[in-house]
Amino acid sequence: MKKPPVFGVIGTGFIGRIHLQALQSLGLTVGAVADPSAEALKAATSFAPQARQYADWRELVADPDITAVNICTINAMHAGILEAAMVAGKDVFCEKTLTANGPEAREALKWKPGAGQVVQVGYMKRFFPASRWAKENLASIGEPICATVRSFQGGLADEKMFDSPDWRPTADGPART
Repeated sequence: MKKPPVFGVIGTGFIGRIHLQALQSLGLTVGAVADPSAEALKAATSFAPQARQYADWRELVADPDITAVNICTINAMHAGILEAAMVAGKDVFCEKTLTANGPEAREALKWKPGAGQVVQVGYMKRFFPASRWAKENLASIGEPICATVRSFQGGLADEKMFDSPDWRPTADGPART
């Protein structure tokens, strides 16, 4: 049986702090944080005061005490960090998106997790209109390599925020304004 994970969070800006808060609220251990911004690292101490701090994400990935990595950086950095963390044998949670473009996505599909290694990309907008449309029409779209769905960051669907005609899908896809 695996020991409980010791998390490292790479990128401690807005989404990184949300991840840190979630990990803390679950009582999970955050052993290290990495961000090139000293200000962002300082802000992260309110969620993980005991965590080692690194200005370079590579040092966090090389830290032998870290067993799981949360990637919360800008999208353009995801592929390189993901590959390095996988090679280092870390479990990985990558905040959306996996890569910044199609060629990177095709390359990332070649990377295979090791035995027992967990690798996941998070995406939480499955109930947004554009996401629902894409899922319902996947057969006609074909097998995607990488997809980007842009949607309004707002309330929940049951709050009727999508009742505006601008949010209703058209016959050929989500409404465009």
